[in-house]
Amino acid sequence: MPALPLTTAERRALRADAHHLDPWHAGGPTDLANAVLLCSHHHHRIHDTGYRAAFTYVDQFADD
Repeated sequence: MPALPLTTAERRALRADAHHLDPWHAGGPTDLANAVLLCSHHHHRIHDTGYRAAFTYVDQFADD
């Protein structure tokens, strides 16, 4: 059976770098709750320039 072509999103995810929000070398956990996927360019930019990534939680199921 031939492989199905990858979608654009799947190709991007395969090339993404995992970035620890709390650095593992500083004691941060190495689990998915502490990780984001970034393209290589932005992953290097965070490390080279001192930018910081952070989660912002939005409860999409909250009653208004």
